Amino acid sequence: MIVVGCENLIDLIQQPSGHFAAIAGGSPYNTARAAARQGQPTGYLTPISNDRFGDILAQTFEADGGVLLSPRAAAPCSLAIVTLSNGQPAYQFYREGTAERAVTGNSLVAALPDGARILSVGSLALSGLHDGPAWAACFKVAKARGLFCAIDPNIRPAFIADEPAFRARLTAMLDAADMVKLSDEDIGWLMPGAPVEEAAAKLAAQHRIPLLVLTLGAEGALAFHNGTTQRQPGIAANPLVDTVGAGDTFMGSLLAQMQEFNLDEPGALAALSAERLAAILHRAAKAAAINCTREGCNPPLLAELA
Repeated sequence: MIVVGCENLIDLIQQPSGHFAAIAGGSPYNTARAAARQGQPTGYLTPISNDRFGDILAQTFEADGGVLLSPRAAAPCSLAIVTLSNGQPAYQFYREGTAERAVTGNSLVAALPDGARILSVGSLALSGLHDGPAWAACFKVAKARGLFCAIDPNIRPAFIADEPAFRARLTAMLDAADMVKLSDEDIGWLMPGAPVEEAAAKLAAQHRIPLLVLTLGAEGALAFHNGTTQRQPGIAANPLVDTVGAGDTFMGSLLAQMQEFNLDEPGALAALSAERLAAILHRAAKAAAINCTREGCNPPLLAELA
């Protein structure tokens, strides 16, 4: 099973009419949906609120074939207000005292199922003073248990409560990671001033990351694997509706294929051929492009990627 953790929330997305629609969201939650929709057993580790917004989150994920791994929580659901300009989203978050932040290292480890093969974490939950260390502790235990560990930091500097602590926590997690997905914005924050490709290659080497994938928006993606760089050209979304969840869909597709092709097994990623990696990247890019033809995060089913 692929296990995905960190925040879930409701995106209140601005409509052309000026009204807002309530859509299930949160970067890791979106990632879990994308993996589940590609037919891979997927569990979501973070608690979901037992309020009406939480019902939307729980029912949406379960309809995709996913499994909720933690009990529903008696705390409100996190919210994000999403406004769009030329299809590009801008966010305001409301996450204090919410269900998805009601975690400890022990509670997360206790909810990890015996059948877990992959653990993927990332985004806002890593930046908090309380939940960030809890997720780092869970990641460490998962690595010690032999799980394939993946991270998509999705760094939002404005929400980092303690930058030195966050950088130290992220450094330790990168050292343990089997797969990392970064955006060009992430690498710009991690290694400012350096060309993004050079910086990503250096980061992969420094942390000995078996597979690092750098997404470049409409320009596609780069993969750093076994000391080589592989390019995936961008795939146009036609029509482009918005880019909400595009990176999450890309990450979910990567995770689905890690499990589908048994690349989570010891030594399998190191033996991955250039041809197979090219096919993996292409499928992830196609999934992201299809998502962008729809409102909000609405990842494709596996049949749509044939």
